[in-house]
Amino acid sequence: MTYKIYKDVLFSIMGFSKSFYPKEFSALLYLSENIIEEIYFLPLTVSNENSAVLRLDMSPMIFSLKGSVHSHPSGYGGPSRADLHFFLGKDVNIIAYHPFGVEDYKAYNQKGEPIFLEVILRKRNKK
Repeated sequence: MTYKIYKDVLFSIMGFSKSFYPKEFSALLYLSENIIEEIYFLPLTVSNENSAVLRLDMSPMIFSLKGSVHSHPSGYGGPSRADLHFFLGKDVNIIAYHPFGVEDYKAYNQKGEPIFLEVILRKRNKK
């Protein structure tokens, strides 16, 4: 399956990653069909220079939260062992890495295999 992400969501991911630097940023991703539409922040998330801890018990019962995103301040875009464990059960997982430019990210499936994300524009409602 091909996954897509709205350009504004990707820009937001990079902006959050930059603003959290040198700490890690982490959140969940809201998908509709195969499109990443929103970033979902969980309350009480804690981050430092080496990791971020999501309180999954604070996650609402929304079945569309099918992905994750976090940053690697180190500049390495590959998943760690802890990342691979966290990827389980999530359809798409994004790692943004320093310096957090628009192309400084990698996406992975739940097995930690690289996947392609198509960047698309969000359609505006005409009034």
